[in-house]
Amino acid sequence: MTATGSCGSGRGARLVRRALIGVACAVLWSSVRLAWSASGDLDTTFGSGGQVTLRFSSDAGSPDIAAAVIAQPDGKLIVGGTKDWGRSGTQMVLARLNADGSLDATFGTGGSTTPIDGELSAVARQSDGKLVAVGSVTSGVVVARYNTNGVLDTAGFGAPGGVVTTQLPGSSAVATSVAIAPDGKIVVAGLSYDAAAGGYDVAVLRLNANGSLDGTFGAAGKVMTDVGGRDDAAFAVAVQPDGKVVVAGHTFNSLTNGYDIALVRYDTNGFPDGGFGTAGKVMTDLGTRDDRAFGLVVQPDGKLVAAGQAFGFDLLDVALVRYQASGAVDATFGSAGKAVLAVSSGHDAARAVALQGDGKLVVAGYANAATSSDLAAARFNPDGNADVGFGAGGKVVTAAGTQADEALSVAIQPDGKIVAAGRTKVPFNGTFGGTDYQDDFLVVRYLP
Repeated sequence: MTATGSCGSGRGARLVRRALIGVACAVLWSSVRLAWSASGDLDTTFGSGGQVTLRFSSDAGSPDIAAAVIAQPDGKLIVGGTKDWGRSGTQMVLARLNADGSLDATFGTGGSTTPIDGELSAVARQSDGKLVAVGSVTSGVVVARYNTNGVLDTAGFGAPGGVVTTQLPGSSAVATSVAIAPDGKIVVAGLSYDAAAGGYDVAVLRLNANGSLDGTFGAAGKVMTDVGGRDDAAFAVAVQPDGKVVVAGHTFNSLTNGYDIALVRYDTNGFPDGGFGTAGKVMTDLGTRDDRAFGLVVQPDGKLVAAGQAFGFDLLDVALVRYQASGAVDATFGSAGKAVLAVSSGHDAARAVALQGDGKLVVAGYANAATSSDLAAARFNPDGNADVGFGAGGKVVTAAGTQADEALSVAIQPDGKIVAAGRTKVPFNGTFGGTDYQDDFLVVRYLP
């Protein structure tokens, strides 16, 4: 007697064989796809062909720009930026994406937070998963903290609203970056106008975990530092494991009539660290007229890497500089401590940097594309040389649209995938006919 429902013979056996063949084909196809894929390729499992665009403004033509991206341990992504509210000003908004790039409906309302007034510049994630967003408003600096579900932390931060608005020293202050100290305090850096000096200075403030100003830091929680005697700015901030605060940006060099990369390190009490550079300050001239740092990471060995741009031969290029813990340029990195990379034949620059677990450095920014720009990423080995196994010669250029694309932030996921976020111009029908373009959030993911 033949048991037709069994796996031994008959119809059941044929079904099993077909299923096994299907599985084998799927495994083979997956292997082929992996063989075809290379480090730096767009991750086609993310969004549409590796890219996601988001729009929050309802007014056509109003710009939406993503300034920050954070990779959560669970594979989800936090993207923060600014939506233009037309004549009413700008608003800060965070969104959370699932691993496939779709909006996570469990975060905020339908995947994004309720907008609050301000122009967002940076987001940091606390060890408990709460998110701290920082930006600027007309009245000063705004800091907001969100619970893990995307709702403002009204109980534990800036009571009763979950938002703190304060001023950096000086006037016309702009917040550019934020970091979380090991003890949970919040450090915000930027720039502020010093009327007495007639220029902008580096400005830093530190908040307690509840949002109040930390009176043990600088003068009532705030510090303003003149680096080079004229225009200075901090565009990135990091907190070392020992609690010392390091900022990176630029300072004006009157001798060369251009900008140099500038770093300042502060002791835990907010005073410039005399053991770093000269009186806590380091200025690095890359031999060009426009050297600036926009990103900063602290390596496990205590060394610091600043990333940004160098202006040489009338063109901007991606630039990295590594420093010893003392502030001295690390001569073992790149060429005498500096790595400069031309991504395109035109202007290129890094706007952010991230450190991989293997010590490699990933930068993201933009590369020249005819009369516009494309999103660009590059990876460097720990010694500062371009990682030729990434993209083409260590660099990747992505044209998300036909107009200007740019990355302003970069993050490394736990699985090693690289995520860059910024802006892309999307076409829309103009008021008087024809095609106009508006900025939308852009998130791109690359294979490791």
